Amino acid sequence: MIRLAKVTDIEGILAVANDAIANLKADNVNQWQNGYPNREVFLNDIKNQTLFVYDDNGIQGICNLSLERDPSYDIIENGAWITNGNYLVIHRIAVSKKAIGIGVAKQLFEFAIDYGQNNNVRSIRIDTHRDNKRMMGILRKVGFIKCGIIHLINYNDGDNSRDAYELLIDKR
Repeated sequence: MIRLAKVTDIEGILAVANDAIANLKADNVNQWQNGYPNREVFLNDIKNQTLFVYDDNGIQGICNLSLERDPSYDIIENGAWITNGNYLVIHRIAVSKKAIGIGVAKQLFEFAIDYGQNNNVRSIRIDTHRDNKRMMGILRKVGFIKCGIIHLINYNDGDNSRDAYELLIDKR
């Protein structure tokens, strides 16, 4: 059900992203409201083999899993990261409107944990907008701990502060 995204998945990926954009707007969250993420971003993720899809008779969820250091995470304010060293980053995680509440997000996070363990990292990092209460609730439910505030590099909407979270993962 969860697999690497293919170029042929792009319309389904964009549909999921558009559902998330609409939900964020309805929740008055100023995240993903200025043309990001877009087709080019997702095609780049596919090219880099970092975009995964939850496919159950169509794309129901998406997430980007990157093992590369994120420079936006180098400086954290009002706190500290739990770990030092290598980590997995989750970016661009979203679930389609019709799949909300049926466990797709939980399965994407479980997949990310397994992916991190298989790639020998100690933790997973993620960030979200301070008003994105839905995502914060999911992160707490999965076990992420708020570590502080980061500022996104090369983000153009003027509101680049994000709450930063980390999850320590064990080696099973």
